[in-house]
Amino acid sequence: MSIKNTIGKIDWMLLLLYLILLVVGLISIYAAAFNENHTDIYDLTQNYGKQLLFIGISLFTGFVILLIDAKFFNTFAYLFYGLSIFLLLFVLVSGTTIAGSKSWIQLGIFSFQPSELAKFTTALAVAHYLGKNDTDFSKIKTKLIAFGLVLLPMSLVLLQGDAGSALVFLVFLLVFYREGMTGLILVIGLVAIILFLLTIFFSKWYVIIGVSVITIAVSFIIGNLKKNILKIIGVYSLIVIFVLGVNFAFNNILKPHQRNRINVILGIEKDTKNVGYNLNQSLTAIGSGGLTGKGFLQGTMTRYKYVPEQHTDFIFCTIGEENENINPSQLPSSEKNSPSENLLKVSEKMEGTKKEEKPSIREKLDTIKKQSEEQEKQKANEEIKETPKKEKLNETKHKQPKKKNRKKERSK
Repeated sequence: MSIKNTIGKIDWMLLLLYLILLVVGLISIYAAAFNENHTDIYDLTQNYGKQLLFIGISLFTGFVILLIDAKFFNTFAYLFYGLSIFLLLFVLVSGTTIAGSKSWIQLGIFSFQPSELAKFTTALAVAHYLGKNDTDFSKIKTKLIAFGLVLLPMSLVLLQGDAGSALVFLVFLLVFYREGMTGLILVIGLVAIILFLLTIFFSKWYVIIGVSVITIAVSFIIGNLKKNILKIIGVYSLIVIFVLGVNFAFNNILKPHQRNRINVILGIEKDTKNVGYNLNQSLTAIGSGGLTGKGFLQGTMTRYKYVPEQHTDFIFCTIGEENENINPSQLPSSEKNSPSENLLKVSEKMEGTKKEEKPSIREKLDTIKKQSEEQEKQKANEEIKETPKKEKLNETKHKQPKKKNRKKERSK
């Protein structure tokens, strides 16, 4: 395929939206991980420098993929899929544990997560399998193979302790639905989610009693119990087994921090210091920004690292607090500087205006320290002044008993 034909097939609007997201993401990471000692955006020791490198690699990779014929990916789809499965198994044996999940491979200053590659290769393998002419999704064998291609990497990711990445694979249900899977599967999934939440919020016995009442009511509404009694009993039994299984898995299989995290997210428990600390700090950061935001590099919660993992999982806190409002008048126009110098000058100007308007949290802490030091000095000076008086009092006390003893001797 020629380059002209390839360029002609590009969705330019989609590409433009992608580039806008890249720029917004880079600016947000720069604001979230800003380091006054490393202001250069090209510094690879900082997260924003690494992000810029990843952007360059992704753009180059995307351009190369456009030049490669689509038949290449169709031919080697299973090979890429097998490579990703091998990496997922390798991580389980000798991977690096980060944030409680053993799902990373350390490559010098960079870390690689095979589960991200597995999402891409799984999509290739499923597309290659379902794209065959002799594939009929109405057959049970085809469904089992398609579901197996998804469940294998999903299970390996779950074994790594990364439940968030594993849930992403459930998106393939929509693909199967488009291929002819019955919509009943989606309904069953929705019912399973509702039963899961009810089991966590209430006791398992309350849920079972509620399901029993609904089953009896539905059986009377449907009628013809002799014909549908086996179906009703089967569905009821599956629901009861699912509820008991959810209760057992939640209380015995999930780790304590996972249970606490679910309870905090659902609002069952309130813990702003331990499990719910990240959530509480993120909400505080977003709320402090208001509707208009504080401006670029002006977020107090962001600048002073009050939100953990704010450059990754909680990056929205930076956007919500600062809103990345960069005033064009604050950018230097006469001098041609690098992007890092421009960002530094913007931050310095904004810091100057901020100091004139309101003192920062760090300045408040400094003033409190100075006041406490002055109070301690005053107390020390007062003690120094009082020590001569105390010594005189002690001398008089020692002299008084001697006078009494002399009086007693004279009386004798």
